[in-house]
Amino acid sequence: MGIRPKKKAKKPRPANEVSEQEIDQFVNAIKDSIALGRYPKLRDLSKNLAIEPARLNSITKYLERSGRIIIDGDGYIIWSRQPQGPEDDRPTFAEVAKIKGDLARIYGFEQNEGEELS
Repeated sequence: MGIRPKKKAKKPRPANEVSEQEIDQFVNAIKDSIALGRYPKLRDLSKNLAIEPARLNSITKYLERSGRIIIDGDGYIIWSRQPQGPEDDRPTFAEVAKIKGDLARIYGFEQNEGEELS
């Protein structure tokens, strides 16, 4: 009989740590839903993907903070921006939105030529 050395326990992977592959899987699921002509709902995506809820929440928050998706109050993804590369110069949702009237004056948005603020 000898003395066995203790095995070091592996450090468990944090529940909210996500990989690039999981993010791509989530973004592809959004693309597929949009290709079918409907806005995807977060609850529906979570049923279709085999990702734990904590990781799904981390992915959602990451994409929301980076400006790649916008989620409305009902849980629908209403905007999805796909970067094309480092020189991606496509407009964001805020740049595309038409804001008129007093709200534009309050936020100081510039008026395009030929457009009137009403």
